[in-house]
Amino acid sequence: MQYVLSQLPHPARVRRVHVGVHPTVPELRRALADALELGRRLPRGAGEADVMLVNAL
Repeated sequence: MQYVLSQLPHPARVRRVHVGVHPTVPELRRALADALELGRRLPRGAGEADVMLVNAL
């Protein structure tokens, strides 16, 4: 993994997201929102939350 990260153009913003072994989709959304520092602004609706995460990425 370190090799792949080293191949990214510099300066690349890299965040590691730690999730459990079998995370649910809502758990993945929350982990990504936390890593992207979106805080509690993540909408409750799945579609709206996904759009927010995609835009942040």
